Amino acid sequence: MPQQPINPSHLLKLTRTYQMRVQQQEDLHLHRPNHLPKEEWLP
Repeated sequence: MPQQPINPSHLLKLTRTYQMRVQQQEDLHLHRPNHLPKEEWLP
């Protein structure tokens, strides 16, 4: 079976999605209210 060639646009989309997810987690971490335990904000 020949290997599937990597689709650059698909790879780019994956990378962008991953970066957005990381950014969202950072935002949550930065802006979480102090009275909430950190565990409630973890995914």
